Amino acid sequence: MFICRNGNRYYYEKILGNPTDKVTKFIFGTLISTVFILVLAGPLFLFSDYGQFITLNPVLSGNVNV
Repeated sequence: MFICRNGNRYYYEKILGNPTDKVTKFIFGTLISTVFILVLAGPLFLFSDYGQFITLNPVLSGNVNV
């Protein structure tokens, strides 16, 4: 509990209703959202046919027998 209270000093020192700094809005809004979207969409782009840096998939069909 001591670590949580001292680690979140900005959270309990900020008075409600005060405007948030533009740097804080940028860091937590734009930058983190962009990183989150890149982490989610990056593998989809990397392993899809839209990635120009990979070769085309030569497999046209396949069969599985059990």
